[in-house]
Order: sequence, then structure tokens, then C-alpha cells
Amino acid sequence: MLFSLVKDYQSTYGVGIINNDEPKFKVKNFDLIEVYEMYPKARLIDKAPNLLFLHGFMGSHLDWLPIICSLNALNANISKYCRIHLINLPGHGGAKIGDKIITFDSVISALKQYIIRETSGPLIYIGYSMGGRIALNLAENHNTKGIFLESSSPGIIDEEERRIRMQKDSELLKGVLEFKKFLENWYELPLFSGIKTSADYKNHLEQKLRNDPQELQKAIQILSVGNHPHLWEKINNFEFPITYICGLDDQKYSNIGKKLKKCYKNLNKNLNINVDFIPNCSHNVHLQKQMIYMEKLNRFLTSIIA
Repeated sequence: MLFSLVKDYQSTYGVGIINNDEPKFKVKNFDLIEVYEMYPKARLIDKAPNLLFLHGFMGSHLDWLPIICSLNALNANISKYCRIHLINLPGHGGAKIGDKIITFDSVISALKQYIIRETSGPLIYIGYSMGGRIALNLAENHNTKGIFLESSSPGIIDEEERRIRMQKDSELLKGVLEFKKFLENWYELPLFSGIKTSADYKNHLEQKLRNDPQELQKAIQILSVGNHPHLWEKINNFEFPITYICGLDDQKYSNIGKKLKKCYKNLNKNLNINVDFIPNCSHNVHLQKQMIYMEKLNRFLTSIIA
């Protein structure tokens, strides 16, 4: 069944984000994940480039709706020729973990199986924070044509640092009684400097409140950056373009971007990494500087999609 996520978004948040030519999505539940798909209007599905959007921690498919709508308005060829997949990772949106016993590897396996079963054309990943790390774990697929990373990381190299981070993340949502208060404190962290002054911050907060904190607590124990090996060396084997963007005010991920650029500039002649730092912005570029994000994403996509 095709339906309009945009109308749902508008009725929930009271905002208008697209013209009458609004995208229609089909929802699919596949093992551990939930996917909202939009089919291309003018290309056979087996030929269509696949844009796979992967949200960050506490996010969902809803995070991407303003981006999809703005992208559609900016470049009509996206909805005309591309197949779009908005993926809800375990514990987020409608992808409930419940009593399932799952691991990081089983999540990656479920995503790979979905890609094998549901796609045949080129793959382009768009990942924010945690979603970017997931994308890097999937990118060895021979159909991968590019990755657009936002405020993400190939992981933590030092094993002891990973252990400490895993322990910290495991305690993150334990005992939280007032989820809204937790979120308000979360967005006071220096990592999210300036986010509360964003025009869409209220809608952003409402989206996060749709999640179940108990599900999120299970999710972070599985998907934590402390729970899987780093990918710094593996990236050097990639032979497709990567764009990395982050806010200049996000010191941690700005340093990761600089390290990416430095480490791989001369190591692999086939690897093209473009790093952009966005002024007056912190961790969440697609919320704080949506138009700049859109322009850079559109430029990246048009450079890959014929």
C-alpha cells in the first residue's frame, strides 16, 4: 500500500514542506529493520540507483522527510530516477527489538540481506552519525557507488577506549523516567551547540519523543560505537567517492574529518574523500543548516547519478 508520509508529517507537526507533487512511500518490515520505500517514477526498479538513508541514535525515517521533500523540489530527477529507502534501525521507529536477542553483526547481516533481496541497481548511502557508521559497514557491496557521511566516524581504534565507551553507552538510558527531560538535557551537550535555536528544533524534539526509551536503551547496547571494531583501515580499500560533512562547532567530528582527509589523501589514488566543515553549526547539519546540507547532498548525488 502506497501512502503519503508527508501528509502524516504535516498533520502531526503542522508544517508545510512540499508542493502537491508529494512522494509516496511503501513500508516494509524485514527481519530486524523497518524500511519506507519510494519508487522511481520514470525508471525500471532494477536499473534505479538506490539511495539508502540511515538515521542517527534516537532518530527514525521521519528525520529524512524534510530532506527528501526539499531534495525533490531542488532536483526533480531524484524522485524521477531513484529508489529511496528510509531505514529504521532496531529500536527506532517501528523496528521494535522486544525480547529478541540480537548483536551488531546480526543487524548488519539483516541490512545486507535486505539489500540483496530488495535492490539490484547502484547503492548510495546517506548516513548521519550512528547511521554513517552502519553505512561504512555495508559499503563493501560491489554495487556501492558512494557514501555521504554527516558527523560520523569509522569507529574507535583503541580497544580500551571502545570498552569504556561501551560501558558508558550501556548506562545511558537506564532508569530514565522522564524521556522529554532526558532529551532536553541531551541537546544541552556541547556536541549539539546551537541546536535549540534551530527553527525546526520543536518538531525535531517531537519526533524523538515518538521513540520508546526502553527500545532505545536496548538499541544503544547493540549499535554503540564501542560495540564493533573500527573501520579506519578498511576505508582505504574503498574505490568510490565519499563526502564527509560536519559542523565547524562540533570539535570532535571536525577532528575526525581532518583525520580522514589526512590519513587517506595519498594512500589510495582511487579513493576520493571530500571533507566539508559547515560554519555556525554543530553535530546535526541537516537540521541546523538544511539548505547547505541539501546543496551539498544534491551536488554529491548528481556527480554520481547519470
